[in-house]
Order: sequence, then C-alpha cells, then structure tokens
Amino acid sequence: MTGKPHNPAAFPGKSRRTVMVPEGAGPGGIKIPARQSTQVTDETGMTLRDYFAGQALSGMFNGAYAWSDNSPDTIAENAYIIADAMLSARQGGAK
Repeated sequence: MTGKPHNPAAFPGKSRRTVMVPEGAGPGGIKIPARQSTQVTDETGMTLRDYFAGQALSGMFNGAYAWSDNSPDTIAENAYIIADAMLSARQGGAK
C-alpha cells in the first residue's frame, strides 16, 4: 500500500444549533424580519487514527506490550505506529 491510509472520523455526526438571524433587506428592498435559523454542521471529533492510537496506548499500559524506551515521546510514537498498521489492515494492506 502506498501513501497514507484512509483516516476517517472515529465518531462522525451532525451538530445542530439555533442562531438568531438579524433583520435585513431582501430583494427589491423588502424588509426581512429577524428570525431563528438552525445551522447544521458536520462534527468529526477525533480521527480513527487517534482512536486506534488511544486503544493501543491503553494496551501498552495494561501490560500487553513491552518496550525498551519508556520516554513519553517514544511511547506515543509507538501507539501511532500501531494505529497506522490498524488503518492499513482495515484496507487489506496488512496480513
């Protein structure tokens, strides 16, 4: 597999919020009164890679993984290496 693996949102969804739209002028100078409007936006939250890295990190601290370098940077790098392998496996890249 070449390039970065597909990394979708871990928990995709929609966010809705109500906002007040101020009065204004419409076509031909027609007055448009103030009104409420609902805005819908995509909420992606964390990526699937971040979720997988967190799960790998949890396993590391649960004693399921042994490492020789206990520095926080190395531990974090290893969690993302595992996460990348998991993303690749989802696409049939790792056997």
